[in-house]
Amino acid sequence: MLSNVDRNLHWTTKLENAYYNQSQDVMRAIQTMRDRAYAAGTLKTTPQQTVLYQTPCIVIQPAVVDVPVYNP
Repeated sequence: MLSNVDRNLHWTTKLENAYYNQSQDVMRAIQTMRDRAYAAGTLKTTPQQTVLYQTPCIVIQPAVVDVPVYNP
């Protein structure tokens, strides 16, 4: 995903402008795409993410990763 953002700077800028100017429309479009992916069975909980279907939204949460801390 991040490599796509880097390679398509024009698209990234347009997405940023759309979100800034029409954030509700962008979020509605994201939920529509999540609904379609969930219905198709391609949006699933994995070790990397948790998918929660909370009507009317689908929430995607990243996995919690414990990072060890060492005292130098």
